[in-house]
Amino acid sequence: QNYILPTQASRNLTSVFAEFRGNRFHTGIDFSTQNREGFPCYAIADGEISRIYVNAYGYGKAIYLRLNNGRTAVYAHLSEFPAEIDTYVRAAQFKSTTYSQNLFPKQGQFKFKQGDTIAFTGSTGIGDPHLHFELRDSADTCLNPILYLPPLNDETFPQITSLYAFGVSGAIINDSLPFTQVSLKKINDTVYQALPIKVHQK
Repeated sequence: QNYILPTQASRNLTSVFAEFRGNRFHTGIDFSTQNREGFPCYAIADGEISRIYVNAYGYGKAIYLRLNNGRTAVYAHLSEFPAEIDTYVRAAQFKSTTYSQNLFPKQGQFKFKQGDTIAFTGSTGIGDPHLHFELRDSADTCLNPILYLPPLNDETFPQITSLYAFGVSGAIINDSLPFTQVSLKKINDTVYQALPIKVHQK
């Protein structure tokens, strides 16, 4: 893809794509910023700003960079925007007398080349300082950024903590249950063995 990293704060990740968060899945990856704010965020490729989001919660300050290939890169929990974007956001805040904003600039209003600074890392919204980064396709479906960005320091293997089997079309599991937790045995970092279950139709 010839993308560059969205920040040089570090190549270390504190969260990866699709981690389970209780009632949802993590839609991006989180870059460590060493518990500091203010690292530049870079345009991973040529594009333009399609959306600017500001809120006291959730993503905090976030910027959406629509790339020339139709994908969108999302940068969240930011501390600052570049001067021209900051002026645009502040004008909207003063006009509406509201801090929270969900803005959609005119096409071509804020164009950036690959490597340009488009924001600065922070801790707005929720959590400690870090950069939450997403990559979405043209249908706004989240992609795993790790598959598209230059290599990152992601050496920790995922761990399966639980596995459930659910019967479909009225199937019964282990003689009486519509679903059951499946017992697992960890063989090594990449292999788990599940104990057998019995499945039959009613």
